[in-house]
Amino acid sequence: MAMSEITNDTIAQAISTNALAVVEFYSSSCSVCEKLTPVLEEVSRKQLKTKFFMINSKQNMKACMTYKVLSLPTTLIFKKGELVEKVSGFKTKEEMEEIIKRII
Repeated sequence: MAMSEITNDTIAQAISTNALAVVEFYSSSCSVCEKLTPVLEEVSRKQLKTKFFMINSKQNMKACMTYKVLSLPTTLIFKKGELVEKVSGFKTKEEMEEIIKRII
């Protein structure tokens, strides 16, 4: 399952309409982000009940400020619209699967 791109205007709906939502804050100039995105895409293929999103931090500063995203990549995990986990930096597929499994 591919990750869907969201914006300042759509993030609230994306996280509130899904039981579990994973949101990667990224930038096209971030080399670590480029490594994390394929990891999250791979995890999304196994986590069919979890929705995965990505948001460009440079184009969506309001969302960065709202969720206090200070470094990239930052992955936020929401359960029924509530922020339950904030992960900074690169994580392996196994680490991300474990984090999600713990939250479910």
